Amino acid sequence: MLYKLFLDISPLTRQIRSSGIDIVNRLGNRFTYSFKPIAFACDVAMVSNFLLGKILVEITSLSDMHARTFCGAFKSLVAIKKDLFQVCGCLLTQVVDHIPVEYDEEELRRKLHVDTLKGKEKEIASLIEESRELIKPKAVYTYVEVVRIERDSVRLESGDTLKGVILADMLRYGQKVAPYVATIGPKLEKRASKLAEDSILLAFLLDKIGNYALEIANENIRSLVEKTLGDKVSNFGPGEGTGKLFGIEQQTVLFQILQPFNSIGVRLTPSYLMIPKKSESGVFAVTDEEYIACQYCPTKCEDRASAFRGEYRPRRTSH
Repeated sequence: MLYKLFLDISPLTRQIRSSGIDIVNRLGNRFTYSFKPIAFACDVAMVSNFLLGKILVEITSLSDMHARTFCGAFKSLVAIKKDLFQVCGCLLTQVVDHIPVEYDEEELRRKLHVDTLKGKEKEIASLIEESRELIKPKAVYTYVEVVRIERDSVRLESGDTLKGVILADMLRYGQKVAPYVATIGPKLEKRASKLAEDSILLAFLLDKIGNYALEIANENIRSLVEKTLGDKVSNFGPGEGTGKLFGIEQQTVLFQILQPFNSIGVRLTPSYLMIPKKSESGVFAVTDEEYIACQYCPTKCEDRASAFRGEYRPRRTSH
């Protein structure tokens, strides 16, 4: 697992003060100010926690430091390696590079309706085995505190605001929530597209296997979050169900918080489609009652996780 430290210096704008140069000089490092986006890494094997902490504390004490000035400074301080701290925001973000995904063969066969596909058993078995080499599950997530709830808006300590009736109703002021993005990578969907040239059925089945793998990966991240938060969590996914309770456009906020393209290679299109397509985003949070989007969605689908209850009615009018 990679741990990335994000420093919030975005409010520190307008001009560069000479005190910023003094900080670097006192550390024995001179540099040319750079206004490139901060996306550089600190190798903890080469920079002590004390030294890194000193830099961060002194930077945050400045009143008018531009948010992008320390790129050159940190580049000169450290070597970039795999296990790193990345300074570019305000949150401690955890990246899981290798999520274990173990298939339950019986469950997977049920999802694929193998019993109804007579004569295809060997091909499907081969497809399942091939899929294991095509999935590269990764995720990025963080913990952030809810600092304000107003109407349908939830303000986070990072300065970001998530809008959604369900979030504003079920979350509480002061609680920690965990925005996340998970993916199994692009290889499986590329293989499915190629496979479709010869067999639409097998391409469809491989796509279903990908959904199953993503589901398992997501559950593993959920378990990690539950261990940290100390309780079961609900999963709020933008656009899930009817999309009315937590709109798909809220993915832009999650991507702004997590910057998943930098860590796990997932980007968001203007139409809110995640690339790779076998990716999922959302917010894990402890709630008094588990939220399941299917409960408030009338659409009939085979993957329904819970029976339809009817239209959602907010439980609280104030926070």
